[in-house]
Amino acid sequence: RRVKRIIDHEGFDIFTFNNDIALLELDKPLRYGPTIQPACLPNGNERDFTGMLGIVAGWGRIEEKRPPSKTLRSVVVPIWSQEQCLEAGYGSKKISENMMCAGYHDGKKDACQGDSGGPMHKMGSEGSMEVIGVVSWGRGCARPNLPGIYTRIVNYLPWIHEKLQGECLCVPKDVAARNV
Repeated sequence: RRVKRIIDHEGFDIFTFNNDIALLELDKPLRYGPTIQPACLPNGNERDFTGMLGIVAGWGRIEEKRPPSKTLRSVVVPIWSQEQCLEAGYGSKKISENMMCAGYHDGKKDACQGDSGGPMHKMGSEGSMEVIGVVSWGRGCARPNLPGIYTRIVNYLPWIHEKLQGECLCVPKDVAARNV
């Protein structure tokens, strides 16, 4: 499959990474199978994911200064409160309400360079996976008190729905039935 069109968020700020989100339109539909499954958007009722575990997937580096992975990998990371996120060791780098943090306080596991744009998802209430974040930025990989920063998807649901215009919406019950 090839990317036919990229829809960047018109408010993206290259300096702060606020509004770090884009939609990709593919030239052909995906065929679902054991290694390709749909992930739904959250319904928007749940906005605080503090303490939940997010699953991050990508082909990025396994460690800093190492080559990218040749296989798709995933890591499970705890999601921090917005207060913890603001108190993390990023100094002047602004964490906006459109971002969320996830990672271990002692480091060790994280997204890394090359994972940017990839999903953070969680298990939805009806058995489907819900994309709740997009890997955005961070300092290094898996450093203590420097969590990964993710675009908070629930803040962009109106924008996503406007751009999709009703196309390609995920129905959780249909996805759960495929996973049986």
